[in-house]
Amino acid sequence: AAQAQVARDTVQSFVARAEVASQLQAFGLTPQAAKDRVAALTDSEIATLSGQIDSLPAGAVGTLVWILLFIVFYWFVIRQ
Repeated sequence: AAQAQVARDTVQSFVARAEVASQLQAFGLTPQAAKDRVAALTDSEIATLSGQIDSLPAGAVGTLVWILLFIVFYWFVIRQ
């Protein structure tokens, strides 16, 4: 459970970064909506996303934003 919380904190911190928040807003996702959607992800989804964040090379934020948007889209459109 502690490991899941660390992973969730990693993703939340990433989403809160100015450059990520800016890109998410460009796609119509407010910072609060992004935070809420990250909170709704399963521990498994969070662990996957956190692992991808941790393995990113410097400057690869744009790639992960697309991955995050796909996961958010999947969670809120396809699964519901």
